[in-house]
Amino acid sequence: MQLFSVLIAIIGTLSLSAQKKWSLNEVVDYAFKHNYNHQKQILNKAITYEKTNEVLTMGFPKINGSVGYQNNFQIPTTLLPAEIAGGPAGAFVPVQFGLPNNANVSLNLQQLIFDGRYLVGVQARSAIKSLANAQLEMSTQSVKELIYKLFYQSLVAEQSVIALEENEKIIKQLYDETQKTYKAGLVEELDVERMQYNLLNIQNILANTKNQYEVVKYALKFNMGYPMDSVLEIDGSLTNDLEIVKNEVANFDFDINKKPEFKMIEQNEKIKKYDLRQTEAGYLPSLYGFAGYGWQAFRRSFNFLGGGDWFSYGNFGVQLQVPIFDGLTRKYQVSQAKLEWKKAIISKEEYMNASRIEVIQSQLNLKNAINEYENNNNILNLSSKIQNKSRIKYKEGVGSSFELAQAQNERVQQQLRTLQSILNVAVKGIEFRKSIGKL
Repeated sequence: MQLFSVLIAIIGTLSLSAQKKWSLNEVVDYAFKHNYNHQKQILNKAITYEKTNEVLTMGFPKINGSVGYQNNFQIPTTLLPAEIAGGPAGAFVPVQFGLPNNANVSLNLQQLIFDGRYLVGVQARSAIKSLANAQLEMSTQSVKELIYKLFYQSLVAEQSVIALEENEKIIKQLYDETQKTYKAGLVEELDVERMQYNLLNIQNILANTKNQYEVVKYALKFNMGYPMDSVLEIDGSLTNDLEIVKNEVANFDFDINKKPEFKMIEQNEKIKKYDLRQTEAGYLPSLYGFAGYGWQAFRRSFNFLGGGDWFSYGNFGVQLQVPIFDGLTRKYQVSQAKLEWKKAIISKEEYMNASRIEVIQSQLNLKNAINEYENNNNILNLSSKIQNKSRIKYKEGVGSSFELAQAQNERVQQQLRTLQSILNVAVKGIEFRKSIGKL
């Protein structure tokens, strides 16, 4: 039994130590379910759908019930001609009608029969829903863009840390070897100090890079909606993505209808047109139907539940409301709605032209980023050769420590520049995909 418990503990420890590594797609999928802004946008879409249903219900029958009680503690007095009761002509007799306690129970029905504004509102529901869908699609794109960039930043920061740690080991080894050589009297103290300078410099860069890596990782967790105290290990390849980006920028098709921003602008134009039509429909008459049925009771004392007569009544009819003159208020409302619609048309045309410029600009930016990376990568390969040759020459006693220290420093700086340039390719690739509506 004890052996079994020990095995369970070992298996548990191994499972904890072997943390799952998240791919880019897994990180994005998780963010879609937990990103705070995206969740709020999903709820905004649901709220918009409910509002469109609310518009639809304005044409449904409305039924209301009411129960009322009135106590006439002082019954009103009315004057009747005295001749009714055989009195002199021209005189009046004060009389009181009614009982102190009155009760009323009724049901009332109201039904919209025709209203031009309602009909336009029902037609506009599809455009409003489409706008909500486009807004959610826009949020999805924003989450993708943000997570992609943070994922790649984390990946580059992680690889930068790994590269710096490897260089630190090499420089530490050279520093130790130089110290031993110095103690043997074969090199000068200046050689040791140069190696020490390189070592301290790279250790400082490594510490800063680790801090940057932690900051980026926390930003990725936050925007994923991932628990901040939990471990998050990511896995990806920037070089593989680079080849995909190269192919995309060389062969792409641009369809503005795929862009969620354009869908939003397009639906906004339709909604402005519906606003204009709805405002114009205010000139039309509105027709409503109504019906009511109820019961009344009158008592000297409050005993409505103890028997007695209840008198029923009922009515139905229609009401036509015809706008005649509103002081020109609606005229200016129509003018404003028409101007808003025209402004939406201009915004749509402006965005279509701006999108084409955006595609060209993002394509050029991506091509420049790719060229910059390839140049940096070539320089990195060259700096690696220079470092190796300088190290060999130094060990053989034909090279100076200054030359080796400079070669080491240049290679480290070039490694970081190359990693930053490949990150720039990834970022520009994301922006390019976004510009053509394929993010």
